[in-house]
Amino acid sequence: MANTGRVLASLLARAYVAEFSEAEVISETLMQVSDDGLWDSLFNLIRDNEIHRLMIEEAVKLLGFDVKNFREYSARTVSVRSYEFSDEYITTMLEEILKWEVWALKYYSHLLNLNFSEISREFGEDVASRIQTILKDLVTWENKHVNIVKELLQK
Repeated sequence: MANTGRVLASLLARAYVAEFSEAEVISETLMQVSDDGLWDSLFNLIRDNEIHRLMIEEAVKLLGFDVKNFREYSARTVSVRSYEFSDEYITTMLEEILKWEVWALKYYSHLLNLNFSEISREFGEDVASRIQTILKDLVTWENKHVNIVKELLQK
């Protein structure tokens, strides 16, 4: 299947937009948070979202796609919904962030379970291996984030 790289890049576009969308939710939440510990934890999550987007961009480059075109494709193809929260709903905000983190964990796990033999045949073993490593790292990060947000919800 010669389109395997295109399919994977398209799937990565959804993850790319999700990382951006979650960062927007966190950014909105930061505007409402006065607790320094909570603010610090959320800031670390938003920083990690930016790192995740860079990791996705690396995978897209490995698949032979131009990152600028990928960004434009992502923005055009995957819609981002906006959120409106009031300052009295920090728990609701954290629950929304948790939904994004759980989604990302599941999504990256499913991407990792794709048939990488096709990617290997199309792009070479080194590219397939590096993309798998990126996805494994993203799964690890998202698992950590799920636990962080769950802990914040328990406070």
